[in-house]
Amino acid sequence: MASPKSYGGARPKEEKQTEYGSFLLELKDCLTIDDILPLMTVLEFKPAERDKVEQSGDPGREFVHLMRRKGIINRTSISILTEKLRFCDLHGVAEDVYDSFHRYQTQRPQSSSSSEEYDTQRLQRSFSQEYDTHRSQPSFSKQGKKLHFVRELKKIFTPKRQFIGSQKHKTKHKKLQFVTELKNRYRNLCGGIQPAPFLRDRYDIGKLFVEGGIEFLEDEQGEKWSKLENYRMVFTDPRIKSKRRIIHGEPGYGKSTLVLQITHDWCQEKTPMAGFEILILLRLRQFRNVPSIYSAIKKFLLPKDSKLTEDDIESILDRATAIILLDGYDEYPDRENKCSDIQYIIRGDMFQEYEVVLTTRTSYLPPKSPNTTKRIRLIGFDDAARETYIRNVVAGGSSDDANKVSQFLKENPVHADFCKSPLFFTMISYMVQNSERFRNLQTVTQLFRLIIKCFHSHQETKATEENREQELDHSELDKVSYESYVYKISWEKTNLRVKIGKDLYEEYVRIGILIEEEVFDYDTLEYKTDTRFFHKLFAEWFAAHYFAKVAAHPGPTFGPWMNQRALTGESPSDPSCSYRLESPDPHDVHYMYRFACGLNRDAALKIIEHLGTNKYYNQYTLLCIREWGGSLEEIRSTVFQLCLRTIYISDTDSFLVQKSTLELIKFASIQKFHISSVRLWDCLVSNSLSEGNLRVKSTDLYLPVMTTLEKLEIYEYGREITEEETAGIFRYSAMCRELKELCFQYCLLPRYIKVSESMSVLRSRGVEVKCLPDLRKWYVLDLESGQWMFRGEIPMADGLFNREDETTMTDELYNSEDETPMTDELFNREDEIPMTDELYNRELEAVRQLAGWRRQLDEK
Repeated sequence: MASPKSYGGARPKEEKQTEYGSFLLELKDCLTIDDILPLMTVLEFKPAERDKVEQSGDPGREFVHLMRRKGIINRTSISILTEKLRFCDLHGVAEDVYDSFHRYQTQRPQSSSSSEEYDTQRLQRSFSQEYDTHRSQPSFSKQGKKLHFVRELKKIFTPKRQFIGSQKHKTKHKKLQFVTELKNRYRNLCGGIQPAPFLRDRYDIGKLFVEGGIEFLEDEQGEKWSKLENYRMVFTDPRIKSKRRIIHGEPGYGKSTLVLQITHDWCQEKTPMAGFEILILLRLRQFRNVPSIYSAIKKFLLPKDSKLTEDDIESILDRATAIILLDGYDEYPDRENKCSDIQYIIRGDMFQEYEVVLTTRTSYLPPKSPNTTKRIRLIGFDDAARETYIRNVVAGGSSDDANKVSQFLKENPVHADFCKSPLFFTMISYMVQNSERFRNLQTVTQLFRLIIKCFHSHQETKATEENREQELDHSELDKVSYESYVYKISWEKTNLRVKIGKDLYEEYVRIGILIEEEVFDYDTLEYKTDTRFFHKLFAEWFAAHYFAKVAAHPGPTFGPWMNQRALTGESPSDPSCSYRLESPDPHDVHYMYRFACGLNRDAALKIIEHLGTNKYYNQYTLLCIREWGGSLEEIRSTVFQLCLRTIYISDTDSFLVQKSTLELIKFASIQKFHISSVRLWDCLVSNSLSEGNLRVKSTDLYLPVMTTLEKLEIYEYGREITEEETAGIFRYSAMCRELKELCFQYCLLPRYIKVSESMSVLRSRGVEVKCLPDLRKWYVLDLESGQWMFRGEIPMADGLFNREDETTMTDELYNSEDETPMTDELFNREDEIPMTDELYNRELEAVRQLAGWRRQLDEK
């Protein structure tokens, strides 16, 4: 039966006059855009169809039109539509639609002959209209017209068949085979998960998965994170609608578990994953020298005897709606290869029509991704999620066991951050049920040591000092972990077995610290067995043993800070060696530093001192001090020395680092230590400044009032600070009683600042307020009048900053840590010149240009 070409134009006259046409009009009025979006997902509408509906002037009409074309609704049935409405919890809409359709059914002609006559007449009129609009075609005789009408009628009412052996039939069969093989593979992955290797019970991911905290970056400029109610909103929330999404979080926060849950939903055809015909899950740690994405799918996801070829896979994906899950970018061995399929996909140069989800650690975000990429972060288990997991999985419904675990967590707040990791919270929860030895643990090192012992004893936590851990020497594994785990996250089984010894290797594989995994070697074109750690934190644990051993030697020296560089130099077993240690980036391996401090007191003193030598890493010292377990006097002395240097808080710091830095500042303030300087790099939240509070991005924690602070530096690249924000910063500064200098750099404050009580307090204390908007000119605020005064220019090499050519900023200038001191000649109160409107507008343009440079360098 012919249908209107589109609901966008005039409807045929006969359609308006029928009860069915009235029903369609009522149906489109019943469905709002909020109802239509989830319906298109469960009805598996193609992306082009979704876009057509969303961009239509009347989405309801367009949606009804597409449903008629797809056969979802017709004159005799709307059961598919009502079923999907109830599936989306739209029960009220389903009832309204059903009532409307029931009214149509009661009013339509009851005689089948009448109905057929009506359809035939309508079809004949439709053909007549079609002939009238094509006058250029040869006319038919009366008999020829009748025969043509019969042929067209047969075309409409004769079921279409796909002949076996046709190309279309073969393609459909291959697609069905591909989906079946994928689901079989995924069911194996999702169906037998152990919460911890030492546990015998296996769980389905659907039972094991408990949602932790999940947020998305709503305002990238202001670094505003908003909470999502559940993980499904990653795909349904219109605020994060995109073809590219990045899910990141700290180690053990459940990134891979979330990916498995999404995969499980697809296998079970649950909303919203039911909207994708194909789901591809790839673990990037397996991608060493992989020539193409299709080859990886063939080797890693399909059975070895699969008849599908790489060309078949490419052909199937070209004709399907698909979602690609790339798990573990931080473990991807070919990250430096900019021409791989994985990098093309991340940048949006490949699979542009597919949705792609990438998971990674927070410190390993891809350097290049499309501007439309949405960021989602996992923040770990909160109290509610922990209680749910304890009750459903750990305690198995036993209230006594649940209370026991909950009580342990309340009595040990030191481990709160560690237990935010769902992985380690799971293991600790099971262990606490069966052992009292977890009581009164003071450090993360003590806790992890007990976790290792539980791996060895398989929950027999009454093990004595003659435990197998003590019998087996793992010093070679320590060295291997430190030397190469940054470069290699897995090792070839035979080589590792020879290096660390057969007994140790077999024991660690048996208890689950080491995991064997079959992979395809593209160099030899054969399958082989690789071995990796159960989790990266175990690699940091064993690497810490070696790091502490070398650092504790009387003569070790630390080499330069290297961003994830392994050990170089002679072996520490050689008495003539220099014991030179290159220092991995603490941002990436802070647990290794913390474990090393907890394992060896002599090493701890040197490590803490070494961390304090770098202004970007001294915030980790407080974490290491906690593990060290020094006396209160030793801790006070260490913190006192740290406060003599500038303390940095940056927007690039992780949650744990920012929180640790704020705790260090708070401890120093309580102890009344003199704090030389605090520098805030692009980390202040806008809506908190006007209230007089300095809230830090990522943590949402507030900067404590520092009564002993001497200098506060605020670096906000390319930011125009408002009058309300300026007043709030002044209110905070007035509470810092020993403050001598307030400095703003790379940002611009209001042209005139209204004199306030806070400014009067600052003036009475002799506080100097400075501003360096564009790297060259210094201004000082006259706190009495609110007028900015020009002081002079800072000399700068023409090669770094050329006023005649301001199109680009060099990397040398942007990364420079050297600051040109202000001389007496340049900084002379007698040479103060009031800022003019012309000068202010010039500085405003410079700050905005600086913001553009910042974006250019970020993209690089």
